[in-house]
Amino acid sequence: MYRMIECDNTQLFADRALYLCVNNSSFYERDAYKYNEKTGEISINEGFKGLNLLFDFPLNKDKANNEAAEEYLKEFASAMEDDLQEESNETEKAVQNVDINKIVNHWTLISEEKVILDKNGRIYHSYKTAYGSGEGFVTVDAIFEKDEIGYSKNVSINESDKEKNVVIYYRDEKGDVTVSVYETVE
Repeated sequence: MYRMIECDNTQLFADRALYLCVNNSSFYERDAYKYNEKTGEISINEGFKGLNLLFDFPLNKDKANNEAAEEYLKEFASAMEDDLQEESNETEKAVQNVDINKIVNHWTLISEEKVILDKNGRIYHSYKTAYGSGEGFVTVDAIFEKDEIGYSKNVSINESDKEKNVVIYYRDEKGDVTVSVYETVE
């Protein structure tokens, strides 16, 4: 399954099932829909608390072009890889320059929550700001070295025109993890 935010020629894919998903989040809301791995069908998650409209997107199958569609997907995947690598490099540089003490002492604390790991060792967190909201999850192994105590060197940075927020992870001597979200308004 591919989720495309923009496509200049959907007719290429006319022989496939296409859907138009509408939700009120800033990106594709995964929990809003159910995806059947076997059939490739998408349906609405009735239990989702938010906007999740779903429309079939019928096209004239005669206008499908498998070769052009596959080439388009290859170019799309390559561009995504390049973008992700560039974003990863930028984030890595930004994270290396993060001064956690400066953030804790000078930024505004939005939320602080002691979290419980799920059975797979993941931490879930969410927060709201004046400009929007965010949520995410990460595995403990990805943010802490074995037996590491204190603030993790791994942080999550989110920026917009108006604000910057940082998710900071702290593990105490008992192994309990606290997720704190700070923001600064530019």
